[in-house]
Amino acid sequence: MRYSTNASRIQSGVCLLVSPPSTAIRTTAKPGDFVNFIFSPKNHTVTQSSFDDPCTPLQNGFTSGFRPVAANLTTDFPVFTIPVLDSKPIWFHCEQGAGTNASHCGKGMVGAINTDESKFDQFKQKALAIGASLSGNSTSSPTVHQVSVSNANGNLTYTPPVTYAKPGEVVRFTFFPKNHTVSQSSFDSPCSPLDYGFTSGFHPVAPGSIGSETFDITVKDDKPIWFYCQQGANTNASHCGKGMVGAINPTADKTFQEFLQKALAVGVALNANSTIAPTVHQVSVSNANGDLTYTPSVTYAKPGEIVRFTFFPKNHTVSQSAFDSPCSPLDYGFTSGFRPVAPGAASTETFDIVVKDDKPIWFYCQQGANTNATHCGKGMVGAINPTADKTFAAFQQKALAVGAALNANASSAPVYHDVSVGGQDGSLVYTPSSVIAKKGDIVRFTFNPKNHSVTQSSFDEPCTKIQGAIDSGFHPVSPNTYGGPVIFTVPVIDDSPKWFYCAQGAGTNASHCGHGMVFALNPTADKTFAAFRSKALAVGQSLGVIAPIPL
Repeated sequence: MRYSTNASRIQSGVCLLVSPPSTAIRTTAKPGDFVNFIFSPKNHTVTQSSFDDPCTPLQNGFTSGFRPVAANLTTDFPVFTIPVLDSKPIWFHCEQGAGTNASHCGKGMVGAINTDESKFDQFKQKALAIGASLSGNSTSSPTVHQVSVSNANGNLTYTPPVTYAKPGEVVRFTFFPKNHTVSQSSFDSPCSPLDYGFTSGFHPVAPGSIGSETFDITVKDDKPIWFYCQQGANTNASHCGKGMVGAINPTADKTFQEFLQKALAVGVALNANSTIAPTVHQVSVSNANGDLTYTPSVTYAKPGEIVRFTFFPKNHTVSQSAFDSPCSPLDYGFTSGFRPVAPGAASTETFDIVVKDDKPIWFYCQQGANTNATHCGKGMVGAINPTADKTFAAFQQKALAVGAALNANASSAPVYHDVSVGGQDGSLVYTPSSVIAKKGDIVRFTFNPKNHSVTQSSFDEPCTKIQGAIDSGFHPVSPNTYGGPVIFTVPVIDDSPKWFYCAQGAGTNASHCGHGMVFALNPTADKTFAAFRSKALAVGQSLGVIAPIPL
């Protein structure tokens, strides 16, 4: 399990990739920076801990919650952002398998911000020691209790609704069609998320699909655990309000039946307040002309009503902020994540938020954050229920002031260097094969058909991914689709050489790298692109690659 740096995805501050295998990572960030965690497949968390207790959540610390990612997902990975408030060390770990010999933290999946290498190594060793003790206390796999989330008939139930499990045992939730969650609540507030509690997130399952999506929690003690489905929260379509709740280890004085009745009472109250389906307010994110606007920019909505955002081309977000910090993400606020939409494509990407009260809600687009290309700084902000003393106009002026400050710090717009990944005829090339770029420039990769990557290597090992590599992941593109939207950008942070290859077919005689599909950023007189490519072809020869593609 690992957290790894991925400089290519930096938009502001530092970016870390959350994915397997067993390594740990440390990085540095300045006060005012943001650290973006990008989740790769399986199901991980980013949870704050302490130096002395690396595998225990810090009280009132941050947590991403579990972020399940499908194994076949190649784009639009979930992102979790934390602000760096000062230069003190920040310690974090993955909670998956906590308290068992499957603990990701115990296998070394920990990370730190703003510490030195020696201190970080001590932190990691403490985590590994916890893993060793958990393995020593376990001679067999933990007991796994199975719970179905809905069923083949679409009933709003967890089956069984009650599970009794011992500390260290696992409760595995298997999702059936439609779209449900497993979200922790409390006995007295069955349909509201528990602060810092777990959630599976929504797991959409197509009709007729066999339940293959799962979510595990490890039971840490014998205290009751209450959970519910968040679908339709705070509306008369609430799954929780219709009785879709469950419990682990309920007690004689706090029974499941009492918990269920409290949930049904929430549903009755919601129905009493609504005799028809909730009102849905429509907001466009940009438009067919590509304008940096939300339309309308202001929405007035009542509690229980829904604001639905529909995304137009290019690549935007709807991210919650605060009135006084319009272009910074609000701690524990909502975000749609980036939603890339191809030019000319129909607008089908949507994001809903349910209005819970009549307080103002402020939001912005995170594209180009902290650069002079910031969408927020150009006025792409919006508001729900602004007030007479906190108006939308004042909020937008604050956003424009952020943009003006960023422009004052930037002498000019960044220079973009465009590179095609794969030839339009299917040839295994980057075009151009090398680029000379200055610090502050951006290299923009556009993917052509088949299925390629832009993966960082070293001059001497051209076909091997380096630790902490810049890596686009694979981007499949359908045949006869050319010159699509920009998918992957790499900011140039210095003038040192950087080497890249396509990881398709790695280690086999189908290796794209072994066919000569490599790229160089700022090659030098003593380390030339031609020499780098020759090394790649030599790798291909050793793998049995036949007939490399000539330049």
